[in-house]
Parts: sequence; structure tokens; C-alpha cells
Amino acid sequence: MSKRAAMAVASSLVLSLAVGAHTVGVVLVEEDSPLLALVDSATASEGLASGALDALFDAGQIAIGSPTVRGAREAWADPAFALSAAREGWVDFLVLLFVSYRGGAPGKAVAIPASLSWRLVRVADGALLGSGSIAGPPDAPDLLAGLAVRSKALGAAAARSCLAQIDPFRTPGGKP
Repeated sequence: MSKRAAMAVASSLVLSLAVGAHTVGVVLVEEDSPLLALVDSATASEGLASGALDALFDAGQIAIGSPTVRGAREAWADPAFALSAAREGWVDFLVLLFVSYRGGAPGKAVAIPASLSWRLVRVADGALLGSGSIAGPPDAPDLLAGLAVRSKALGAAAARSCLAQIDPFRTPGGKP
């Protein structure tokens, strides 16, 4: 195959992949609670966001993260939450995550996700396409040792819940 033909094939492959992908922003909001003044939530929050971004990327989407913010559930639940910035950034969909934390084992200053709520919003019109909640990891002897991995799995599960609505024609079980 000539060099020119190989370049044409490669270019068309790249373009075909880009046409099917959407830009999906992930915003993680930590519940603003007195507990977070006493415990460290960085391990869990990084895992939640990373898991969501990885799941979206693995599904062929263009996933974009933002810094974790701390706020009230009411602010996160506002239909206009994060839409302005997403529109400026040419984002197609927003996966909005809200994590409530509980304290870890006595004497350990680590926050454990109690629940992770998610909302999927289409940025163009602000339509809510789906929402749900997932319980955090149960107590286990190795919970703190595996907190990063368990948090990542929790974030990935929330993102996978959104995928059928983001791209129904490429996602098994999706609805157009």
C-alpha cells in the first residue's frame, strides 16, 4: 500500500472515531459537611472522578474532568448547575456527581463514600436525561486499604449508568 493510501485510511479512521464521540464533562461535588473538616476525602474523591472519566473514555467518549468542589446538595440539584461553563467549553453532556461521606474506622481520618448520586444533563438544552444513586462501599476489614480502588469502581458505575443515554445507538441496551 502506498504511503498516500495509508495516510488516507488512517485519516478516515480517525475522523470516523471522532464523529461518534461526544464531549462529556464530569463534575464531582462533595457534600459540604462538618465531617470533611475532620477527615481527608482526597483519596475517595480522586477515585470517584477518575473512575467516571475512565469509564466514559473506555466507552469512546471524550471525557473532561473539572476540579472537585464542595457544596450543598441543593446547589448541585439546581437545573442550571455547571451549565454555563459547560456551554463555554463546548461540552455535549454533563455527568454531575454528588458524594456524601461518612467517617472511616475509629482513629482513621479518612472519609468513606456513603452514597454517590448522579445526574446526566444534555448541555444544549439543559434537559435531565437520567439520574440515580449508588450506595458507597460496605464496611470491610480491608476497606481503607482498597478505598481508592473501590471509589474508582463506584465512579465508573455511575458513569456507566449514563452511557446508554449519552449514545443510545452505540451502547448496548440504549434507547434512541
